[in-house]
Amino acid sequence: MRSIARDRVLLGILLLAVLLRLVYAFAVFPAIGERLHWKGVDDGYDEIARHILHGHGFVDRPGDIPNLVTPPGYVYFLALLYFVFGEEVNEGIRIRFVQPLLDGATVLLIFFIGMRVFKDRRVALLASLAWALYPQAIVYNARVAPEVLFVLLLTAMMLFLLRLRAEGRLGDAAATGILFGLAVLVKEKVIFFPVVLAALVLGLRRFPLPRRVLLVLAMFAATAAVTAPWIARGQSAAGTFVPITLRSGRALNQGMNESFAGADESLVRFFENRPERRWRDLPADREEKEERARQSAREENSLVGRAFARIASDPAAFAKAFFVKLGAFWYFGQPKVLPGNLLVQIPILLLAVAGYARGWKRFDLLPFLLLTLYIWMIHSLTIVRMRYSLPIMPGTILVAAFFAIRLWERRRAASSPSSATQPTPGPADPR
Repeated sequence: MRSIARDRVLLGILLLAVLLRLVYAFAVFPAIGERLHWKGVDDGYDEIARHILHGHGFVDRPGDIPNLVTPPGYVYFLALLYFVFGEEVNEGIRIRFVQPLLDGATVLLIFFIGMRVFKDRRVALLASLAWALYPQAIVYNARVAPEVLFVLLLTAMMLFLLRLRAEGRLGDAAATGILFGLAVLVKEKVIFFPVVLAALVLGLRRFPLPRRVLLVLAMFAATAAVTAPWIARGQSAAGTFVPITLRSGRALNQGMNESFAGADESLVRFFENRPERRWRDLPADREEKEERARQSAREENSLVGRAFARIASDPAAFAKAFFVKLGAFWYFGQPKVLPGNLLVQIPILLLAVAGYARGWKRFDLLPFLLLTLYIWMIHSLTIVRMRYSLPIMPGTILVAAFFAIRLWERRRAASSPSSATQPTPGPADPR
């Protein structure tokens, strides 16, 4: 940390990242948020957070059944923020101030990862600068949305996972597990990723097999310690196993109901013609509340069966949509932002593909690649939006930065005077 404090370039990048996000959050977002339909809260995060603070529990409204479909991680982050600094509604000043600081921490984590993997300060600084300037990340700093927190947690998890793969320490295994547990509470789509984490550790030939098994067990135990209270709450409320949330069926069905071939017109139509939400009468007593919660769980679980039945009835259509979503994942958004997404994302992806090809044998890029493939596939099977690619962009940008530096070195070497072709000596003088 002392060396970081003396690194003026890195400190400048960190300051730039935070200032850009604060300027956007307080000056730009208020002017454009309404027109782009970015204002307002998805999934009722801040409403539930306020209900928690007022003693009503994790519910959509006081006295209602427990909410079983909203992930808890970001809600409790907001509840803690409001508890310490006071409550607010929607995109208040607390969110617009704190999330830029969190994203600034992500910039620093990207530098740490770049130094660890590539052992090259230029790569680490370039990747940090790229994230500091990355507009797709900046826009979420002002919104009540979990992206900034989720990216921070997954990037921190990646740092400790890389340390674990290199040094095999139990402390790094525990930190990886804790950070993953926090991340899955923020976004439950990564719930199957522990299989990948286990493979990334068990496949390390440099450590004896008993050591690798112990590291995996430590990692899983740490994850269980973080997630067990919430899973127990779901079991108690729903009378069935709740894997963080019960919205998998919704995601599968929504992914088959939308067309992802063009721009995201459905979201625009939703905000422009948003119907007023109709609430059911509140449960009359505790018994009715418990029965309604169990009925809600059964209805949510039935959506999974309905989705699988739809897939089985027309697997070709599902496969076609899957391949469309593989591409849409990287750029899909509202009509006004889609060109910008394409303009930014495509160059990064092309550089990253070249970086993987160039650095695969030299550097530990497998964790980056597997996380990318996992999140890419899981969303292509369900719902895609460009913002769902944000958690894998720190690693993607790091690999792209590596190739960009190598490409710059090659061109610099080719244009330097010392590399110019020397004149070919003439024939020897016969005298």
